[in-house]
Amino acid sequence: MKRTYVFEHRRDVVNPFWMMPILGILGLRARHLVGFTAVQLVFHLPIVLGLLWFLGNTLTYDPPVQP
Repeated sequence: MKRTYVFEHRRDVVNPFWMMPILGILGLRARHLVGFTAVQLVFHLPIVLGLLWFLGNTLTYDPPVQP
């Protein structure tokens, strides 16, 4: 096993727990974060899809030429 896999696993295990004390200090619950995330998704999804559509139309597609 590579050394980077050990550190990556440790980071993935510890990463969710840094938010718990912050939630306690701010007096929030996890459902507040879920609601905030849903609002961000609803707000930003049309913007991102619109930009992808607009910028995708500015590119030209040249199919590969087969010999």
